Amino acid sequence: MQNPELQVLTIRFVGEQLKKQGLPIYELGLAFVAVQRIVNKAFLALENRLDKRSSPSKREREILALQIGCYEKRSDFFALTPLIFDPVNQEVIKKCIEFVLSGIISYAIGEVLDSMHGKNDEQRNIFVGSIHADVANIVNRIENIGGCESIEIGSPAYAPQKKIEFNEKSRDYVRHLANEPFLGRIQTIKGSVFKLYPNIEMVEIRRSGGKKCKVFLDTKNFEEIRYGQIRSPVIEVTGRPRYRMGMEGMGFDEFEGHSIKLIRQ
Repeated sequence: MQNPELQVLTIRFVGEQLKKQGLPIYELGLAFVAVQRIVNKAFLALENRLDKRSSPSKREREILALQIGCYEKRSDFFALTPLIFDPVNQEVIKKCIEFVLSGIISYAIGEVLDSMHGKNDEQRNIFVGSIHADVANIVNRIENIGGCESIEIGSPAYAPQKKIEFNEKSRDYVRHLANEPFLGRIQTIKGSVFKLYPNIEMVEIRRSGGKKCKVFLDTKNFEEIRYGQIRSPVIEVTGRPRYRMGMEGMGFDEFEGHSIKLIRQ
């Protein structure tokens, strides 16, 4: 067994069939790629660079790259270690893995949306939302071909007492979350109103750069815009952006408005 201090992440695929055979390489490949993508996104989130079009540089990918450092048959167990062993790199990996664990545990215990609503930490929330598809790629190995019944993820190097377990119930929970909305931090946006939706009390605005955004309002604020004396007003709206699970980055096109200010052009 390799030194646990080098095992930054461990993955155990558990199942009766796995006592006799290994998991198919396609199943393993999807899970390992998903794990690496989550680590890379954790790094980008900590650097405030997580966006749909962003990715670590070649040098950063080398630092973040994980390899299989140890493998045990009979309930397939894999210990992942850094590709490059260097004290400086290890500190980067450590921060990323701690962030990874804090994100995926909410999926395992079925409290993703609750944890997002309860914490005013947009950086973490954006990260947790962005890794949904990757977590799904891991948990979809459960009860698929190969005989995997559950998956255990841990970090002997950085969280030796913590073990995160995914089972059939948590797999279904992850699947259920697809496209669920969650809210970002309170902020103010500005744009010109060009369309009204009275049946749902929503207005569509055009922000700087031509970006469109749907703004959901309460009855009072919607009627102030609808029946106001300013034609095609510019409005300032204070509220919270609405993101969707699986999105990457802080761009948004939906907004829940709490208060508005009409601006005469």
